[in-house]
Parts: sequence; C-alpha cells; structure tokens
Amino acid sequence: MIELFRSFLQQSQCRNRLQLLSLRNGAHRGQRRFASFNTKTFKPNPKGPNQHLIRKLQKRYEDEGIEGQNAYKAKSFLRAVKALDMYPDVIQTATHVKSIDGIGEGIARRIDEILHPGSDPTIMISTPKSSPVEDSETQEDAERQQVIKELTKVTGIGPVKARKLFDAGCRTLEDLKLPKYFATLSAPIIAALNFVGLFEKPTSRDKVECLERAMTGILPKEFEIHVVGSYRRKQPMSSGIDILLFHPSFVHIPPPADDPLKLSKTKVASPRKGLGRSANNRLSADAKTKQNELLSKSVIEPLTKQGLLAGTLSSSPQRWQGFVRIPMNGNSEYQTDEYERLSGIRDKSGDFARLDISLLPMPSKGAALLMNTGDSDFNSFVRTTASRMGLQLNELGLWGWKEVSKPAANTDTAEDSIDGEAKPSLSSGYWELLASRSEEEVLEELGLDYVEPEKRNFSFVVGRSRRKR
Repeated sequence: MIELFRSFLQQSQCRNRLQLLSLRNGAHRGQRRFASFNTKTFKPNPKGPNQHLIRKLQKRYEDEGIEGQNAYKAKSFLRAVKALDMYPDVIQTATHVKSIDGIGEGIARRIDEILHPGSDPTIMISTPKSSPVEDSETQEDAERQQVIKELTKVTGIGPVKARKLFDAGCRTLEDLKLPKYFATLSAPIIAALNFVGLFEKPTSRDKVECLERAMTGILPKEFEIHVVGSYRRKQPMSSGIDILLFHPSFVHIPPPADDPLKLSKTKVASPRKGLGRSANNRLSADAKTKQNELLSKSVIEPLTKQGLLAGTLSSSPQRWQGFVRIPMNGNSEYQTDEYERLSGIRDKSGDFARLDISLLPMPSKGAALLMNTGDSDFNSFVRTTASRMGLQLNELGLWGWKEVSKPAANTDTAEDSIDGEAKPSLSSGYWELLASRSEEEVLEELGLDYVEPEKRNFSFVVGRSRRKR
C-alpha cells in the first residue's frame, strides 16, 4: 500500500510539473504572438472609411523608427490604428480625433499633421490640464519632431539619422555644417546639403518636358528616353523625375539571384513558355566592360558637361541618382546656351529637381515601363499577382523557375530510393524569362487586362478589390 501511494504521489508531481511547463510555454507563445502583431503588420478593414489615414499613420510609425525603440509609443500607435479602424465615420478634423478613445495627444498631433500637411507641428490639440513633467515631455517631443522634420529635408537623412543628430545636440541645418556633425555625414548627404531647399517644390509637366527635350538633344540618338513615374501617370506635378534609358547595344538580361524556394510558400510554377534559358545567358568580359561604361561615359558625362546634372547622390553602372537643373530661363523658355546653364548651377539659380536615371536592357522595355510607372500600391498588386502564380516579377521581366531533376547522391538506405532508382533532387534549375518586351505581354501572362498608365494607382487597386466582392 505504501509503495502504491508513493507511485501515485510521484505521478501526481510529474503531472504538475508538466502542466506548469505547458503553461510557461503557452505564455511564451502568447508573447511571441503579441510581439508579431504590431502597428506595421496590422491589416485595416479594406472597406473602412479611414483606411488611407491608417496607412499614413503606419508609414509615420515606420519612418520614426519606433518599433524596438519605444515600447510605450509602439503600444500607443497600435491602440490608435485599432481605434481608427473601428471608427464608423471619416476622420476629417482634429475635433474628430479628440473624441476617439484610445488616441492620445501625441498620436492626435501626428494625425492632424497628416490631415493638414504643412501645419505647425508644435501646435498641440487642446487636452485636459497636465502636470509640469508631462508638459516638459510634450514640449521636448514637439521640439524633437520639429528638428527631425527640418533635418530630413536633406536627402539621405532619414528619421533615424535625424534622431541621432538631435540627441547629439544638432538643432538646425546650419548646425550640420559644424565640424562635430559634418564629420558624421556621408558624401551623398554632403552633396544634398548644398542643394537643400532648392527642390522642395514639385516639378510641373512643362519643366519635365523641357528636361526631356534637352536630354534628347545632348545624348546620342541611339538612346530611347522614357519619363516614367507620376509624369507618365499624367499627374500635373512630380516630386521627383524618373527617366528610363534603353540602348540597342544593351540587351543582356541577368536572371534573378533569389532562391526560388524562399520567394513564397507557394510552389514555384514551371513556365508554360519561355524566351530563353537564362542559365546560359552569360556576358563576355569585354561586353560587360562596355555595358558598365555606357551610362557613365555616354550619358552622365555629357549631361554634366553641358549644364544639366548639378550633383550626384549615388552612381552605379545602371543607375544614377542626383540633382538636375531644369534648363529653363526666367521667361519659361528652353535655355539652349550651355554657359548660362552652367552658371545657373554654380549660382544655384533657377529650378532644381531630384532625378533618377536608369539604364535597362532593351528587351526588358515592357517590364521596366510597367514596374516604373505605377505607384507603390499598383506595383505591389502586380507583384503579388505574380507571386501567387509562383512567378517573380521585376523591372527586367516576368520569370518562372524551370526545375531540372538530377539524381541524388548514392546512399545505402532503402528509403533513399524509389523502386530501386535514386530519388530526383528538385533543388537545381534556372530562371526562365516568360515575358518582358511589352507591358501588354507581361499583364497578359499574369491574366490581367491592360491598365492605362494614368490608372495605375491605389484607387485602381481598391476598385478592383471591390468589384471582386
């Protein structure tokens, strides 16, 4: 009897330990689930009246680098996006924001800035009287946001870099020129600092067309010039100018470097048809050298010498980013005189704009135009469509993974063979190009109708989603 009791007691203690361990593991799993559900990953109701505001607030959360830095602010943002998601009416003013439970003063101020861009961020929405400590924290936060907003006017200084500069004591753009702060700046940021304030205004269509005309007259006639982005979507103004160049000698299309098994959980589809095996599409050393020099020697050098390009932010064999001076005089006329253009850059007179120039393979023209015209929402939509089909879409083309079976290594175990034959390994293969030459071809391969450039935006994606319902 005593032995039986001891056995029962041991079993009971064992069960208790297992239950405690299970509870602890459950708690850890719960913490992991909570940690993975944050402001950035929160999915608002697509039919909600304030989904656009939530998206903007999520972007602000990401830009400010709050995740992993300030747990209290992270929770405040999460409460706010949940509250906005459940609010039944469209938020239009700060008065609306004040009436919603779960939205504090700091979040309310950010929402007010989103609703009324350009307003003074130091103007607080009235709240009940707070303690001196809270007032001090609020004033410091307001000053921090004001300084961050000012410093991020310099291209290359993001919110994280701006916060570090603020914490180090930097308060103005002039402070950036002091040795202790200037020494922390990269070469592209220093270049951007010289032009800060000169391209804050968006660029009108006539100025973009003036630049296109100048480039057409300066570059060799073999180049095809396409202005994309918001200009091709027929927007009246552009925050920056994006230009794609194509040259008949540039035809090599490098395949994606991604592992197809890591792209998505969906099995990568084998292509129905292809434009050629990319595995064998290699470029000779001499051809690669000429290709790498095409942009720098035939495009960037002449545009700089003739007074168009004013400063460089970054440069690679296929892409250049920097600042351009619009070749237009005070009478809104095309400025043909090279000396006047160079003088305008030296004196920082006239209109300047951000410019991105990309050189892409001629056979990739369709995919390049498609992926460089739409806004981020449209591009995400077509990329997701491709991904769900087990394909990959980039500005070079639409790709499918072609699997090549090969015998696995010899083994001594029976389970490593099928009916006496070695199991095939499906980890080898190559990317095959399915479509790239025209936008229509790429969209058709994805099962989508052609979308006019001016409709490639967030409204189109939302409208398509509603029609499906």
